[in-house]
Amino acid sequence: MKKIAFIVILLISALGFAQKNWTSGKVVLKDGTTLKGLIKTSKSKLSFKKNSNAKVYKFGETKVNKVFFGTNNPGIGYYEFTKLFPNRVRLLKVIAKGKTKLYHRTVKRATNDGYTMPMSSNNGFSTPINHRRIWVKEYYVIRDGEKYATKLIGNNQLIPFKDKAKKYFYDCKDVVKYIENDLYEEHDIIELINDYNDICF
Repeated sequence: MKKIAFIVILLISALGFAQKNWTSGKVVLKDGTTLKGLIKTSKSKLSFKKNSNAKVYKFGETKVNKVFFGTNNPGIGYYEFTKLFPNRVRLLKVIAKGKTKLYHRTVKRATNDGYTMPMSSNNGFSTPINHRRIWVKEYYVIRDGEKYATKLIGNNQLIPFKDKAKKYFYDCKDVVKYIENDLYEEHDIIELINDYNDICF
């Protein structure tokens, strides 16, 4: 099962980018309307047009229910606008469903390869060099009734995955025990969410 889940994560990662260029897809609005055509996204907004020459319509999180890029799977593989903070909404891909959902996205983050030697010209402090931007996979979870999604996996995480998972799944003793016994690692995240939904709800 773990090998299957790992393969699924690899496939999802390849498809986890926000669509910044016009891409064929389908938008399902919250009033039930379905729109098929070309879609482009930018953070908390979505643009739609029926074809390359058609009028462009823009929608925000309050109007959009689901977004499909190259898939019609009603279960998983679609995107939803999800709140990460009070003033931050992002379009994330649903990769596990239940009382708790698992979302994925791939984003570019800045990183530094090293530091210069301390110099008097910069007040004695070393400065980072070799700035790079790399693609990073992030995974978020949200329970029914929660306002904001919680990031379990991503870059610049000061708290280890195991500790974050134990804190988030505190309400399920069996899952916490499995985490403490190292049954789940980061690449087992889909299995962890599915087990949590099956065992604890």
